[in-house]
Amino acid sequence: MIRNNWQYKFLSVVIALILMFYVNSERNPQSRKPVRVTVQAVNPARGYTVEVEPRRVSVSVQGLKSAVDSIGEEEIQALVDLSKLRADRGVIEKVLPIQIQTPRMSDDEDLSFTPEPREVKITMEALSEKRLPVDVDFATEPPVGYSYTNPVLTPASVSLSGKITQIAKVKRAVVTLEGDSNKGATEGYYEVSPVDAKGNEVQGIDINPQKVHLKLDMVEVPATKAVIISPAFSGEPKFPAKVTRYAVNPSSVTLEGKPSVLAGISTISTDKIQIDGADSTVSHEVALRVPSGVKVVGDDTVKITVYISSN
Repeated sequence: MIRNNWQYKFLSVVIALILMFYVNSERNPQSRKPVRVTVQAVNPARGYTVEVEPRRVSVSVQGLKSAVDSIGEEEIQALVDLSKLRADRGVIEKVLPIQIQTPRMSDDEDLSFTPEPREVKITMEALSEKRLPVDVDFATEPPVGYSYTNPVLTPASVSLSGKITQIAKVKRAVVTLEGDSNKGATEGYYEVSPVDAKGNEVQGIDINPQKVHLKLDMVEVPATKAVIISPAFSGEPKFPAKVTRYAVNPSSVTLEGKPSVLAGISTISTDKIQIDGADSTVSHEVALRVPSGVKVVGDDTVKITVYISSN
């Protein structure tokens, strides 16, 4: 009897298994959800910086609904192993596969993890550094008649570090002074900027120190001004002779000095010319009486001719 019913028994077992799987699938069905994670580059070569593109990827988690629902972003690691990249160039670009790691992969074999995309672009770039003197650029010119003294910088140079391609672009380390430097003496700490050959700031550069101490003065610079010569006479011609006219050669001279001093000078006098008792034309070379704070550009003597007539 038992031997004659084995087919029914086998069929009963199959139906029981089907019912079990059906009940389980209804209570805990298969599920899938995407999880956004950040890709991490591991084992980079020393002295290199790494960029990953894209930086974040979507990982599809598939398995039983209860397990899928319980997993969080913090449990999934999307890794790219750089240990096999040869650091023999300044810039290394490579497309590498993403490796997913999570404790659930060993604890629960029913879960699967699929990154999208499966590969990312890796750019590994060598770090470099150099030292440059600090230059001072002025955003505005000093007022007319003034100039800046040589700036005193402490320290006079800075160290720059960053990616090798960015460091190569840096041609100058610059402190830029705005219009407040026109007010006179300037002293304080100012930020240093790395700029390229066209004066554009280069990004991604670390500067040490970031600020330098600057001391700067503004001084008057010599200016020039042409003024008329005004001769001075002493005495009177012999009667009935009289002065008809006089001539000064040259008639004007150029003075050099501070603008504030030159502003108050329009003429320059000479030493006195003696014409007392003269009854005919007199010609003398006399010295100029130069005001304090200025000097004459060229000769400081002039020839003055005084025309005297008895008619």
